[in-house]
Amino acid sequence: MTSKKDILDALKKTINQEDQTQLQLKLQGNELKNFFPQVAQDVNEVEKKIKEQQKKIAEQREKKKTVPLTQ
Repeated sequence: MTSKKDILDALKKTINQEDQTQLQLKLQGNELKNFFPQVAQDVNEVEKKIKEQQKKIAEQREKKKTVPLTQ
């Protein structure tokens, strides 16, 4: 049979592994928190560039539009 000491040792080991896992998840969470603001900033810059390009394209289209003088 399994002794009480063996059971307690197994429980301590399991708890220690859980603590390690929680710590690792917390560290990974912190890394993600630091990573995502940079991604959000990059996305905002790209969106800004896209809007600028769309504005330029719209201006070029307006310049190209000509109204025929006769029908």
